[in-house]
Amino acid sequence: MHRSLLVVIIIAIIIRCYFAYSLGLAEDEAYYWTWAQRLDVGYFDHPPMIAWWIALGTQIDHSEWAVRLLGLCSYPAILWLAWELSNHKPLTLWVLVSFPLLLGSFLATPDMPLLFFWTLTLWAIYKDKLGWIIIGTTGACLSKLTGFLLVPIIIALNAKRWSPKQWSKFASGIILGISPFLWWNTQHDWISFGFQWEHIRSSSKQLSFLLSQWGLIGVLLFPVLLYTCNAHPKNYQLKHWATIPLLGIGLLIGGEANWIAPAYVGISLLLGETNGISRKIVWLGVCLNLFFQALMILHSIHPLRTLPNDPLHRLSGGQTLGDSIAAWNETEIWCSRYQEASLIWFYSDLPTQTIPQHSRPSQYDFWRPALANEGLFIRPLRLSSYREIETLGRDTSDVFVISAFSPHQMYQQPVHQWQVFPFSKK
Repeated sequence: MHRSLLVVIIIAIIIRCYFAYSLGLAEDEAYYWTWAQRLDVGYFDHPPMIAWWIALGTQIDHSEWAVRLLGLCSYPAILWLAWELSNHKPLTLWVLVSFPLLLGSFLATPDMPLLFFWTLTLWAIYKDKLGWIIIGTTGACLSKLTGFLLVPIIIALNAKRWSPKQWSKFASGIILGISPFLWWNTQHDWISFGFQWEHIRSSSKQLSFLLSQWGLIGVLLFPVLLYTCNAHPKNYQLKHWATIPLLGIGLLIGGEANWIAPAYVGISLLLGETNGISRKIVWLGVCLNLFFQALMILHSIHPLRTLPNDPLHRLSGGQTLGDSIAAWNETEIWCSRYQEASLIWFYSDLPTQTIPQHSRPSQYDFWRPALANEGLFIRPLRLSSYREIETLGRDTSDVFVISAFSPHQMYQQPVHQWQVFPFSKK
């Protein structure tokens, strides 16, 4: 491995460790942490792997970096597996390290275990290691429903190579591994699959998806990728199967930018083998991506300018909210949304609930006890006089406001505000 590439990888790992230690939890990270407090084989939104990872990491400490620990460890493992898959081609790793999307790989989301197990499976296919293929595919399926797309890829790549005995071992291993998750869904009306299907239907915006991928893969890298995919449509090797099906599905149904994150490994493999003018454009695109990453890192340490919807604000405010609620010395905490409930639970160590029928369904719907006679109700700041808790037979009189500010002085206004209503039974 070239010394300059090794230095960049070490710097990338150090930066992710710094972010994991210094930045607060995002709302969804705190939500997945609550899953780890009640371990199960299935959850409302996703398969259980992220909860298992967080539970293992937080055995060491109750902190943000512990929540993110296994994701941090998986990042260098993903880079090593990609290095092996590329036959030690430096450009492949330069491309993978440069992707702006992976700058957020320190976050504890289902995408990190999915990306790790997906890459492990590709490596196992390349090395023809059936046992590791089963482990990787099972892990991917238990990380995110996108992982199930590995199965047709494996079938396409090995249709003419595997014997009936190998197919039998593969099928039995996968079924055995994912059967607890499938059983959980049979007991809960297939809610994980139903929720994600509705999510897909409500997020089918192909143009916005295309533009987001253009930005997250790279202004110069994305056009080269489309050209490379189109230039060799019949040469379906491992790197093509790891890229084109996911990219095609994403362009067909739209969706959120991170939905095809596993394809980024295949994308780096494809771009790492370009030649001629395409290769020169890829190198230029890598440099441009790294420059944008440097700007984003600098902005996270010292904001370059004020932004009305600064993404960093999503990683602040939780500590303020949790400490403020803990100061009330109240044990019954109820919220309008899972986001506030999860942050309060993590930062105050007070198990928190959501009130029924007033926010999108979530895992809290399976945990919710009877509404307490008195306690605190918290919701994001609203000007409306409508108070959800009052529709459930509770009185509120006073209202208090919690404000969280950015740690950077250039932001003078609060970046988050919540209303707190003490309530009692009518």
